[in-house]
Amino acid sequence: MIRTITRRAALAAAALSLARPALAQGGRPIRLIVPFTPGGSSDLVARLLAPRLSEKLGQGVVVENRAGAAATIGTDQVAKAEPDGLTLLISTAAGNGLAPAVYPRLPYDPVADFTHIGFIGALPATLLVKPALGTPDFARFVAHARGVAQPIPYGTGGHGTLNHVTGELIALRTGAKLQHVPYRGSAQAMADLLGGTLQAVVDALPQNLPAIRDGRLVALGVTTRTRAAVAPDIPTFVEQGFPDIVAENWNGLSGPRGLAPATVQRIDAALRAVLAEPAIATQLTAWGMVPGPETPAAFTAFVAAEVARWRPVVQAAGAVQG
Repeated sequence: MIRTITRRAALAAAALSLARPALAQGGRPIRLIVPFTPGGSSDLVARLLAPRLSEKLGQGVVVENRAGAAATIGTDQVAKAEPDGLTLLISTAAGNGLAPAVYPRLPYDPVADFTHIGFIGALPATLLVKPALGTPDFARFVAHARGVAQPIPYGTGGHGTLNHVTGELIALRTGAKLQHVPYRGSAQAMADLLGGTLQAVVDALPQNLPAIRDGRLVALGVTTRTRAAVAPDIPTFVEQGFPDIVAENWNGLSGPRGLAPATVQRIDAALRAVLAEPAIATQLTAWGMVPGPETPAAFTAFVAAEVARWRPVVQAAGAVQG
């Protein structure tokens, strides 16, 4: 009897010692790093998903904002984190797509230094003009912008932003004569467009829908590969004959390089389950988010393609920082 109890105790002790690492990890919250300030689209996405991920994973998920240097500060923090599954990133078009071209001395590799787990969604941008310009569709805008003596000024929320580079991509692919006018935020650019002192703006679609719907602005196309559910009447640039004019302000879920396959599988399964929930899907759709690649491998390939695609465009835009 004593021998049996002793053996059982030994087995229980061994099992407990094996379980301790998992229990310790399960008891510590996951830090979900957002590389932008609170209130932006990436932050809103993180705060929408975090409680549901926490429930699916059986583990706390705490959102932390680490903004600065066009998303590279927070992104770099995750690149250098321990690959224990306790530090994750809301990866972005800025930090993992544009940054290698904008910052030649970037302290991380946007593909090799991360484990890209899952794509969340892409927010469409749009090229906006006033009806008075007389270009009710993209074809007529391009024809007009090719024939002008002076380039058409277009505004964005800043130099080196995805919207800036999108404008340059439109110019490169169509031959339109465009001149970038950077603002400190898109709100002032939109005010000048609506006020008549600016001829065009490249900006995110959702916040401009009221002005589009009441006829104050004309949206000439959206930059995602498929039409946005919130504005199905606005065609993509792809379907208008320009397959290379795709600029997705995307969000994904990523971790540092070296995450264990079992950890990746666990987090990916939780993310998929959360994104499939009707309430979550409805909210993302209301924000204009468009789905994308569905597996870790496909998402990783997508990030690599983004890095390669944006480099020549950023160089042509003169958006490279020393």
